[in-house]
Amino acid sequence: MASLKKILLITEGPEDKKVLSRIFRAYGKEVDIVTFKMNVYKLIDLYESQNTEYENIDLQQTLLYELADLKQSEVKILQDRYVDKFLIFDFDPHAPQARLDKLENFIKYFRDSSDMGKLYINYPMMESYQHVSDKKLRKLEIDQEFLSRRFDKEDFVVGSRVAYKTRAKREGFTRRALSKQEWNWLISHHLYKLEQTVGSLRQSDFSQNIFLDLFKQQCANFQKDQSGLVLNTSLALIPELYPADWEDMTSRFETAPNI
Repeated sequence: MASLKKILLITEGPEDKKVLSRIFRAYGKEVDIVTFKMNVYKLIDLYESQNTEYENIDLQQTLLYELADLKQSEVKILQDRYVDKFLIFDFDPHAPQARLDKLENFIKYFRDSSDMGKLYINYPMMESYQHVSDKKLRKLEIDQEFLSRRFDKEDFVVGSRVAYKTRAKREGFTRRALSKQEWNWLISHHLYKLEQTVGSLRQSDFSQNIFLDLFKQQCANFQKDQSGLVLNTSLALIPELYPADWEDMTSRFETAPNI
């Protein structure tokens, strides 16, 4: 069944769009997605170039005006009205134009999906969603290595592709077709790890303050030794938006040995 909510996702690139589309389809939901085709720091620059307070800037109108290569279908999407709007971008602390202080302000501003929009940052990037052992995922077993898995500066080395993208596939999975139960288990891995780090998202009604605390911890770690926790926060969209359609398996982590 399609979602009755009209939901807009602004995401970084075409591959991110494909992943998010597969996730929402697994739960029988429909969302509209527009790709920014640039990193979050470019979006920050775009906002700051308007020389006004963020409150005076309309996200959809800004994208309509600034993105010259929009498809007609994307123009139509951005001209529509939505109940919820989400922005999903990579941490990208290695980017030449990266300014973590400005990104922190951006996270503080994009705090409400029903108003200005809500920003999710994936660590270190979208591909972190697949960084859970395929063997464990198929058997619905806990990947304890994932629960302590980190990224570091070597993951941002660029060869034929960014090193982390290759690593996530090698240590995780490459399958595109996951069952709904597998998605439940995958999301539970990320949600459990996130909540063990910064506290319960559900008790705080998925408050942006929790995601801001996570960002601050990740920044402190990266500035200290150029490392951080592998975490895909955008997977939390499913339990946030559709708690009745998502099977929460995190309780299994609480009773598992060695956790």
